[in-house]
Amino acid sequence: MGCFPKLEDVPEMVVDFVRRAVELPEGTLPLYRAVKTAKNHRSLVRQRAGVVYDQAQARRIAEVSIRKEAAAKNRPADLINIALEKVVGAGLELPAFSTLDAMASTVRKEVNASICTGIHDRMSAVEPPRWTSPPATRAPGNCCPP
Repeated sequence: MGCFPKLEDVPEMVVDFVRRAVELPEGTLPLYRAVKTAKNHRSLVRQRAGVVYDQAQARRIAEVSIRKEAAAKNRPADLINIALEKVVGAGLELPAFSTLDAMASTVRKEVNASICTGIHDRMSAVEPPRWTSPPATRAPGNCCPP
């Protein structure tokens, strides 16, 4: 998955698969008795997977890639996938999906607002756009003014 979810977020199907694979008795729960054991385990898994835990750097890379692509792509899933590719390419552990989802939403809003502002700023102040004319000046059956 590229990250360590909270133990309570690990699907039961995954817990059952691992339990059977390592031949643990039915009912064995995925938990650690000591926080230090969990920390050591995560460190060993990261070492084996060849990833580094640097969430600040991972978030920076994700935001830069989302911001760069948000001008051309508007679907959050597309933006998140691009961010995932860049973070994985950098050899970093992935941020939580909720972090990437919130980031994509925030950046999309900022970029879309910037695009709208740019369009508005290019509009002529002397001649208002045609769609702002009152409906009375429109020809019957025509949505556009004459």
